[in-house]
Amino acid sequence: MTTRKRTYVSVFGVNHDDTELSARQEFYLSEIEYKLLLENYSAQNIENVFVLNTCNRTEVYTMSDSLLEVINIYRDVKKINNEHLHNHSFIKYDKEALQHFFQVGCGLRSKILGDYQIIGQMRTAYNESVKHGLIGTGFERLFQSLFSAGKEFTNRTKFNDGSASHGYQVANIINGLSLSEQSRILLIGVGDMAQKILNHMRDYSKHPVTIVNRTYSKLYTFEGYEQVNTARLENLPYLIKKHDVVISTIPVDDYLNAGQAANLNAKGIFDLTVPSSISILFNASKHQVFDIDAIEEYTQKTLNIREKAIPQVEALIDKYITNYYKWSSSNQQNKIFRLFETELENYLKKESKRFKPDFEIEVSPKKITELFMKNYYSKLVEKSVV
Repeated sequence: MTTRKRTYVSVFGVNHDDTELSARQEFYLSEIEYKLLLENYSAQNIENVFVLNTCNRTEVYTMSDSLLEVINIYRDVKKINNEHLHNHSFIKYDKEALQHFFQVGCGLRSKILGDYQIIGQMRTAYNESVKHGLIGTGFERLFQSLFSAGKEFTNRTKFNDGSASHGYQVANIINGLSLSEQSRILLIGVGDMAQKILNHMRDYSKHPVTIVNRTYSKLYTFEGYEQVNTARLENLPYLIKKHDVVISTIPVDDYLNAGQAANLNAKGIFDLTVPSSISILFNASKHQVFDIDAIEEYTQKTLNIREKAIPQVEALIDKYITNYYKWSSSNQQNKIFRLFETELENYLKKESKRFKPDFEIEVSPKKITELFMKNYYSKLVEKSVV
């Protein structure tokens, strides 16, 4: 029989590092399941629990003494049998769990290294746990440390510089083109890629944007459509002549005439389709043409910068973990002293009933020591588990 020190934080779940998408989907929590899970944790009076549920990971963090109960509640909500749970999920304890928590929060474990969106997702999930009364002192301190660490990563390293998304890179390249104030941008498609490109372009330029799509009605589901011009895809050859930058996120070669395209003077052509469609219609010697490979070269430059910053990020994570341990140890000692004060107060009340109200009770040093050690040693015993 072996003993180990009680852990501070534990985590179990699945993520893209170790689990295929087909298995991750079985662990993913729907909106209804997510709410039900938090409600069940709250009903069982679990003080510290946090659930991160994204397309790449479903992870549940808690304090170690609640881990088994937390896993069982999750299993019952998802209706997953024990064997499947065991075969596909991971469990991390203590420092390994804390390292995982900070690495996820800062983007070290994201599919796109340094993805800044994850900290926002963690903050949202944290707020949901707060609403359900699931964040006690331990996790409140832990998240304060994470949010402080996030600021320090940004201010002291280049780990979060720029963005590794294609949408950001397109917007960044457009910002470097020699465009006049009257230059116009044509965006083809209304999918997720087009949405990200438009969102990033808002940060870089005020050039007028026109959006076209195969299904015209879908233009009105596009976030920010009221701030741009819209047109029908069948007018594409005419529209290309009138715009200085053309960005295609959907195949459109069947709408174009190669001869017309070759004589255009657009300053930037961006083809994000696979296989390429629009870029092959333009003369690369006359136009600045960027296909998906060219965009990914810019993306890789960003990732190279971030990779060089990894040692700095890891060192900062170690610092925050060390500080959390120090705080946790100090907090545990404070709890012991508060319990001792309560024990002493109860003893004085009990003794006072034996005498007149104005009688001053003396407590011997021996008795004080006895009361203190009663609480101190009981806590030491609790901190060792089989």
